Amino acid sequence: MIRLSTLVVAAAAAAFAATPAAFADDAAKKDRTEVMFKKLDANGDEVIEKVEFDAPRVKIFERIDKDKDGRITMEEIEVLADKRAKRADWSDEKKAKWIAHMGVTTPQGMTREEFLAQKSVFTRIDTDGDGKITVTEVKAYGDKQAERRAKRAAKQEQKQQAAATGAAATGAAASGAAATTGAAATAGAAPAADEADDADLDTALDADDGTDG
Repeated sequence: MIRLSTLVVAAAAAAFAATPAAFADDAAKKDRTEVMFKKLDANGDEVIEKVEFDAPRVKIFERIDKDKDGRITMEEIEVLADKRAKRADWSDEKKAKWIAHMGVTTPQGMTREEFLAQKSVFTRIDTDGDGKITVTEVKAYGDKQAERRAKRAAKQEQKQQAAATGAAATGAAASGAAATTGAAATAGAAPAADEADDADLDTALDADDGTDG
């Protein structure tokens, strides 16, 4: 008799085998968190304080605020988004997500203080809530994110296999194909918090490259 745990492991292995790009992406995201730490640790004390973490966000704010009135508007955000999209060959979806991540939802825009006060990945990494990020916390965050993505990939594969098995058993090939497609579309979707964290890391890693004008 095959144990349930064996089936689960097999499903997870199949998921990774079927999606090698996801494997590489997980490793890249984990490494990127550690790169972010090294880049933002301005004084080299192996601790990132909130002011250090906010430095790239301050630069982003200043780039967006072209009229230097201390407030950023949606129109100003879209101007910078267009420049970045052309430079980095962003998809329309990525551009829209970047704009949304800036957090401006009202016509009057947002002040620098409001912009920096938005909840960010800093809060999720700083698990002890002392206002500082340590090497240990960064590593723990990276490990946790990799684990969560691995579980989503395994769950997606299991749902696809279950849908395919059900279709074969009933002979409903058409409905089985539709169910498989639906499982693929929903099971592997990343939570909004993960997408927000990724956007924060993007900001931390390229905010000071100086190519936005």
